[in-house]
Amino acid sequence: MNLKQIALAEELGVSQAFLSRLETGVASPSEALCARIKDLLERPCNRLIFDDWRATVALSPALSSLLAHEGGAVRLCEFSAGFRALGGTFETSRDGDALEGLLGEDADRQFVTLLDAGAFEGEAPVSESTWRTRAAGGQPLCFHSVSVPVRDDFGRWRLHSTHTPISPVRYRERLDAGLETVVKPRA
Repeated sequence: MNLKQIALAEELGVSQAFLSRLETGVASPSEALCARIKDLLERPCNRLIFDDWRATVALSPALSSLLAHEGGAVRLCEFSAGFRALGGTFETSRDGDALEGLLGEDADRQFVTLLDAGAFEGEAPVSESTWRTRAAGGQPLCFHSVSVPVRDDFGRWRLHSTHTPISPVRYRERLDAGLETVVKPRA
């Protein structure tokens, strides 16, 4: 929220000294004060910027995703509504789920290549991938993806990707041309 303690105290209707005691755990807030704090945190102007980014991805009818590398695994932050509509793993995966082994061998290879290139640490400014997986009904789905590292509000790197469906023929052409994963260097 980036408020000074005195401004926050004023906004909540308490003294700066009482707010200081709350922050150090010496005092406890009343139910009414808890409700005012909750209201303050839920105002759109006080939401974390990355929460808005996540919401944009989650609500998008297009195919997009936010991924993270945490605890030694590539994990889901968010799949778009467009991806979730495909069913299967896209529909059932939740925030924090490890994705290795869930989306197929192509995706697993992409994860390794992107990790090696530093994409999850902001070292690869943009990458393009060609990959395929299977829909809930078993039919193949092929994609051309563009990924860009972004930081969340706490400085952690995330990988934001947009995915364009391509035909199996175009998928094969891109692989034959050596375009499975192309990491573009910093300019």
